[in-house]
Amino acid sequence: MDKKFVFGLFVVVLIVWYMWFLDPYLPKVLQAQTYFRKSEVFHVTRNKYEKKADVDAFVKELGYTYATKAQLLEAIDAGAQWCSGGFLADSAGYPMQVVEKRGWCGGNKGYIDWYDGGKSPEAVAGATVYGIKPRENEVPEGYNIAPWYSSVLIEWGDTIDKNKWSRYDV
Repeated sequence: MDKKFVFGLFVVVLIVWYMWFLDPYLPKVLQAQTYFRKSEVFHVTRNKYEKKADVDAFVKELGYTYATKAQLLEAIDAGAQWCSGGFLADSAGYPMQVVEKRGWCGGNKGYIDWYDGGKSPEAVAGATVYGIKPRENEVPEGYNIAPWYSSVLIEWGDTIDKNKWSRYDV
């Protein structure tokens, strides 16, 4: 056999192998961390509180789904704290692990109700959603995503600084 023919055949086989076997998996290999990340409850705003209809629009635009109160309660049991009101699928509130002494965060621990569960027509909030949380460097411009646990509003000495971006951070 001619060496050019063998080389050409090898190149064709290599291209076909790449297109058939490797190509569909390449994005998954390159973005493996995204594929292995787990869904979680998190809080997102457009850097301000807004009425429910406006929040609905950006939740849809970003492709998120509202978390339920049950999912937020489970997140609280797992350590969530962000002291920022968010509409849920069936309510409105936020999680607290530590009583904030100045009263800015409701003065209680656990689930803190927000604007009568979001039922008030005057209610403004962010969104508490469920899904794959973007990394800090992936947050869309003009949006704010709260850390999983933020001790920013806790008075010094009240808690160990446990700032965490994601529930699944080590």
